[in-house]
Amino acid sequence: MLKAKLVGLIYKTTLLSYLLWPASVLYSLIAGFSRNNYFNNTNKQFRPQTKVISIGNIVSGGSGKTPFTIYLAELLKKNDFKVAISHRGYKGKLEDSITQISDRNKSKLLPCDPSEIGDEPLLYLDQLQGIPVIVGKNRKQAIKSLETKYGDLDFILLDDSFQHHKVKHDHDFVLFKELSGEVNSFVLPAGPLRESPKALKFADTIVVVGQGKSWQQIISKHHKKPVIKGQFMVKGIFDRHDNRVSLESIRQKRIALISAIGRPESFHNTVNKLGISVIKHYIMPDHYSYSQPIEKIIGDDYDDIDLLLTTEKDWPKIKQYSEKVDICRLKIRFYTPDEELLLEIIKSI
Repeated sequence: MLKAKLVGLIYKTTLLSYLLWPASVLYSLIAGFSRNNYFNNTNKQFRPQTKVISIGNIVSGGSGKTPFTIYLAELLKKNDFKVAISHRGYKGKLEDSITQISDRNKSKLLPCDPSEIGDEPLLYLDQLQGIPVIVGKNRKQAIKSLETKYGDLDFILLDDSFQHHKVKHDHDFVLFKELSGEVNSFVLPAGPLRESPKALKFADTIVVVGQGKSWQQIISKHHKKPVIKGQFMVKGIFDRHDNRVSLESIRQKRIALISAIGRPESFHNTVNKLGISVIKHYIMPDHYSYSQPIEKIIGDDYDDIDLLLTTEKDWPKIKQYSEKVDICRLKIRFYTPDEELLLEIIKSI
């Protein structure tokens, strides 16, 4: 857990935060200039024929953008809207090209290789059926490609796009993952914010995930926006053959966690709430490739661990290097009691 505490330090206001504050001011000015440059010169923005919904955040690290995008895509499809998804494909080999990875007829157009398409798009392939997904960091070209192939689209969802200003958004959802206690409200590198909270004036709806109140002051202080409350519900724990594993059997084993996500402590806390005791958490850099056998990462701890538990995001990369290690993954889904309000918001776009 030492690494988890170090990762979490950016969310705490420390002496280092104040020392880095001048750099944060510069970073914030640059981010603000970029945003205002597009919004004061709207002719610079590409305006798609299809309505565009952006899902993003202003807090670095995991806030649940991809689970919320999956939930929103399923909700739209269930209510007879034609929807597609554009994702950058961060750190995938296809990031610099425009590649469709699924369509309305097939769940997968490409092999499930995270090194090719990126981590998050792999979750779309695994959890969504009949929804076109395209990867590539050039969102303008990605949208044009989708509109050319699907002329009847009602919405295109852009995952992680609040800071992407080259495309006109018809609606911006901004997510906050609640934490316990007070949080550092400085902009990078002195704090976890991607840009000043003043940028919330460009948001249309705030999505608050979790039960804490860490970001409530920032949200309410700057701008009054509709708020959707949500949380992550545990679907279950599943083995390498996608069979559900009972919590009772898990609780009797010596469990270690392994993850390479933005907020590893969130994963750790979720597992603890299931009544599972964790003896160790192997925390890897976000989007880590796992290009070596898991036994090398575990090292001398191999004989002390009965089972490794990981996230859905990590699983596709881990499973090919974990043949000698018993490993399972935790599946979660986004849920909101405000679904009717969310639908009203969508229909008003």
